[in-house]
Amino acid sequence: MALGRTKLIGVGVAVLILAGGAAYVLTSGEQPVIQLQPASNVLRFEAAGIDYAGWPEMGVSVNGQEIGKILIDSAVRTMFTIDVPASVGEVETVEIKFLNETICQNPYFGSCTLRQIIVRGMYLNDEKIEGAEASGKDNMPSLIRTSEGGVVWKVKSPG
Repeated sequence: MALGRTKLIGVGVAVLILAGGAAYVLTSGEQPVIQLQPASNVLRFEAAGIDYAGWPEMGVSVNGQEIGKILIDSAVRTMFTIDVPASVGEVETVEIKFLNETICQNPYFGSCTLRQIIVRGMYLNDEKIEGAEASGKDNMPSLIRTSEGGVVWKVKSPG
């Protein structure tokens, strides 16, 4: 039985830090195999959370496409950052949702402490975006109490 000759092709990975993001190029020989572009936009949320048997988790979508999740693990207002992949295109809408809502176990005996997300601002590339609109029961532009609905910002394109 004859064995074929196996050729080992060198694989190289280059990592570049560009504008707060990372770009990766995987090559096989001279042709690029995979090329991921750096984030073209960065979202920052000034937020705080109310911890109840765990911190609240926030889902982030841009133009209707989910781009990631953020654990709001501070009771003090903090800036939380997420990169927007270039594949999403120009940012037109940003939506956040509450992913791990708690339900009051005993509403008849005193007040219940529930997880909540307090949002004080959303920034696109360091520019504050105004005009947040809440949807869903008990949600407000600055306070997300339920996983029904969320908060949406309509980003106006320059020009």
